[in-house]
Amino acid sequence: GQTGWGNHWDQGVMPNRILNDIERQMRRTGFEQTKEQIARTAVRGNRITSRQLRQLLYEFNFESTRLSFAKWAYPYVVDPERIHLIFDAFTFESSISNFDRFLYRGR
Repeated sequence: GQTGWGNHWDQGVMPNRILNDIERQMRRTGFEQTKEQIARTAVRGNRITSRQLRQLLYEFNFESTRLSFAKWAYPYVVDPERIHLIFDAFTFESSISNFDRFLYRGR
């Protein structure tokens, strides 16, 4: 696990082997909607790290899906102070600004 986070930090966080299975499943389908369903089903009932969210975002074909999924999944993120890590998964600056506005409006 991570060091310096205390021992509650990784409670209930999705194991990476599960994440790898989900990524494989997402790659197997060509349909964006199906990719999103797979990802939502996997995240629901789990907690994920910012880094894991970024890995899931890379599996989508469309920027619009990446953005909407990132917003949907944000409440499941255990390390919101590291959410900037997901910005690598966005192709457009406008998506980063959009997500940023979402963060500060919602909180």
